[in-house]
Amino acid sequence: MNYKIEDNIDFYTELNKVDDSGNSSNSSICMLTHQPLSENYITLPCKHTFNYIPLYHEVSTKFIHNHYDSNKLHNNEIKCPYCRTKYDTLLPYVDYDGIEKKHGVNWPEKDSMKHMECSWLYKSGKNKGEPCRKNAYQKGAKVYCYLHWMMINNKPVTSSTSTSTSTSALPVWTNEMDTLFKANHIIGLKKILKNHNLPVSGTKKTLVMRIVNSNITL
Repeated sequence: MNYKIEDNIDFYTELNKVDDSGNSSNSSICMLTHQPLSENYITLPCKHTFNYIPLYHEVSTKFIHNHYDSNKLHNNEIKCPYCRTKYDTLLPYVDYDGIEKKHGVNWPEKDSMKHMECSWLYKSGKNKGEPCRKNAYQKGAKVYCYLHWMMINNKPVTSSTSTSTSTSALPVWTNEMDTLFKANHIIGLKKILKNHNLPVSGTKKTLVMRIVNSNITL
């Protein structure tokens, strides 16, 4: 049904115009908080944009049981908070304080939407000179995947998730490190580190990890 007001204007047509123009002009703000978009903001397939942290918390509410909600989500689905459209994908994982690897929200990685490509360049092995290209996130001017962010910051990679009762933290050992380990004796590794004014103590594996994590070009 159409409603006419004075001057023969269709009220609902005009309202839709306002809404459409509002969406267009708000493309640079988070549609949950109405704050400017920040690093690692997410654009859903419906083109609605959200800052990562508020969207993560909103998507996490899918696990709150609602007897009146007939449109329940599966573990590999999320819903746009603005238009309520469902998508067969999850959020990417971004390593922010307070953000967990949460199954059905931003984990497992195989079900997560593509966000950015890791720009880490392999320095040895069969992929030497090639970028990693795994799903990644931004910090400052750099974009790396979770694994390479942990390597750069010399942190252990955690496999913990909010649905697991145990956690584990293991040192990162990559194909690049394995190639370097097999191709060099410990004396050669220490020489590389000494030439770059880096510590030369530790096991052979420790030396290899120190070289790779320090981005030394061989």
